[in-house]
Amino acid sequence: MQRIYAIQLSDFYPSSVLPQAIGTLWSYAQTEQKIRESYQLCQTFWENQTAGEVINNIIDPDIL
Repeated sequence: MQRIYAIQLSDFYPSSVLPQAIGTLWSYAQTEQKIRESYQLCQTFWENQTAGEVINNIIDPDIL
């Protein structure tokens, strides 16, 4: 199983947007059986966090 971490950046502080693009892409990707069986979306980062906070939450990524 491939591990995916997604980041949707915002230039607003505090972040006032939801990760809509990631949600839309992932929802569509889940319509394919091969993707459902081969990939796992581990975490989505979209809130204002420091680089260190994000890095500490990424464990053994295959796709970022």
